Amino acid sequence: MKNLNKVKEYLFGNQTNILHLLVLALLSIFAGNLILSYDLIEVIIILAGLCLAIVTFLKPQIGLLTIIAIISSIIFEEALPLIPIGIGSFHITDIILLFLLCMILFKLITDKNFPLVKTSIDLPLSLFYFTAMLSAFISIFYYKTDFNIVMRLFRHLTYYLIYFVITNLIQDKKEVKIFIKLLFTIAIIVAIVMIIQALVGETVQLMPGRVEALRTLEKEYSVTRILPPGQDWIYASFITAICMVIFTNKSLIESIYFYILIILGIGLLLTYNRNYWAAILISLGTFTILIPKRNKKRFLSSFLLIVILALIVTSVFFVFGGKPKEFIVSVSDRAVSLFAGKKIFKSSSLEWRKIENEYAMQHISKNPFFGIGLGNNYRPENIWQDGTAFYIHNGYLWIMLNMGLTGLLIYLWLYFCFLIDAFKYWKKIKDDFLKSAIIGFMLSGIGILFTSFVNPMFMKWYSIVVIATMMGLSEAIIKINKKEIVALNE
Repeated sequence: MKNLNKVKEYLFGNQTNILHLLVLALLSIFAGNLILSYDLIEVIIILAGLCLAIVTFLKPQIGLLTIIAIISSIIFEEALPLIPIGIGSFHITDIILLFLLCMILFKLITDKNFPLVKTSIDLPLSLFYFTAMLSAFISIFYYKTDFNIVMRLFRHLTYYLIYFVITNLIQDKKEVKIFIKLLFTIAIIVAIVMIIQALVGETVQLMPGRVEALRTLEKEYSVTRILPPGQDWIYASFITAICMVIFTNKSLIESIYFYILIILGIGLLLTYNRNYWAAILISLGTFTILIPKRNKKRFLSSFLLIVILALIVTSVFFVFGGKPKEFIVSVSDRAVSLFAGKKIFKSSSLEWRKIENEYAMQHISKNPFFGIGLGNNYRPENIWQDGTAFYIHNGYLWIMLNMGLTGLLIYLWLYFCFLIDAFKYWKKIKDDFLKSAIIGFMLSGIGILFTSFVNPMFMKWYSIVVIATMMGLSEAIIKINKKEIVALNE
């Protein structure tokens, strides 16, 4: 009798308890329907998705990290299931991004104290996205381009909206620091798996992307060239790690970022991507000009020590011979090829790029203002990468080709807003970690401006995620620092 009274009191004595029971009942019905309607694997996927949605609602950075890990790391994202929506399908990351954007709207409606963050990038980014929508419309309805190809490219450009997610949902200093450290973790994991892949060779592919034998100026080497989706994070994290080493007070050997540099550096070498190497030299040259004199001395002394260590390791590799020696020879030949003059311009890779540019310029001259639309072919399909006749290695020409001069000017407006804001405020950042991060992102962004002449990072899905994340974090750091200055002055 006593126990029965306790049950009655729990059921009817408290409205919160009644609500809990109703929610539990609804969840039980939902779980029962799942079990009856779907296979066990499908039930697990749906329940995992619901758990991720709850966690993302509480901690938006988890959802963002999931997007980054799936698109810009070493996950075979193409093997993940698609969610059909009648006229097409959604990728898992599309659902997460849409959920995060809806969270901003939800918080605006339900929370009067929720601050909608305004930045200098908001307007040009919104205009660029609108231009992309217009370009997709032109391509589908005027040029009759395949709907799925157009929407796939438009979907990629939608990931620039990650910027709004970061600036509006990640505003806490501690959260931003943890987020940046987790991005370093993703880059380190990618680099480590690349090293394992290089040891294994091309027989077993451990990651998505290109895993192939290296060729330089028509010469083939017995080493493996690896270009995973996470390559851009390695590039950006490498430059940012250099800034961390210089601006923190620890000595080179004591700094964890020195060892991170070594791992990421090997990963960068394994890409054999000369445009990354050139971009790093440009970024570091800019870095030496910008930093104060005392930091400049630390940078140059650290650089000298790293060069000495690299020479020692290289000598040891040559003594052992075999794969280590072949690796050193292939890297040095690849680096020297940057200065090969006429030879590099006559290489098949650059010859095809030249042909691409010529085809692109013909169409741009006929459609200068709004382009030929997203995903529309600009060259015959039977040359250079069959079936992808919309692809072009020059990122600037790709935007002009698809969205015209209008799209390119708007994009450069938003991109330079990111660089100018970072340049104006990095010296004012008091926290050394955040200062290192913002200048690292800025230097990486400067390098991307140059690499995009031969590597279309502005338009590639996994690169867009990296660029949007760096932009968003830079603005988040600036806003956090401004709040701290206001708090100190009050």
